[in-house]
Amino acid sequence: MTDTKSNRHSTSRSTDQVQEGSERAGLPTSSQVQEIADLLVGEGLILPLNVLAIIADARATWQDDKGGKSAASQYRHCAHHLRQAANTLDRTEDTTDEERAATADMASAYIEAATIHAREADLTAI
Repeated sequence: MTDTKSNRHSTSRSTDQVQEGSERAGLPTSSQVQEIADLLVGEGLILPLNVLAIIADARATWQDDKGGKSAASQYRHCAHHLRQAANTLDRTEDTTDEERAATADMASAYIEAATIHAREADLTAI
């Protein structure tokens, strides 16, 4: 079982790190995470990256079952990038501001990629 307290803390920390890195580097912000959530589950829901990845995987399976191979592939790629972002933000070995900024920038790039795949999946879904 996962510890929900640490997941909540991690999710909050992840969102803060993405926002901080994005503001410095001009990279995607948490608004893109909201866009991904809107495309995957509907407007108004705010979910952690790892939960969005699970939903994207489920949508990939659903599209496979319906014959939507292109959308299924896009959903799988989206899920992969969401997991990469979540894992990157959960790194604890960053000790300097520069390392933390680089981590946030890397996570922002993964979120940008996930956003592109979510948009493509939405366009090609059956």
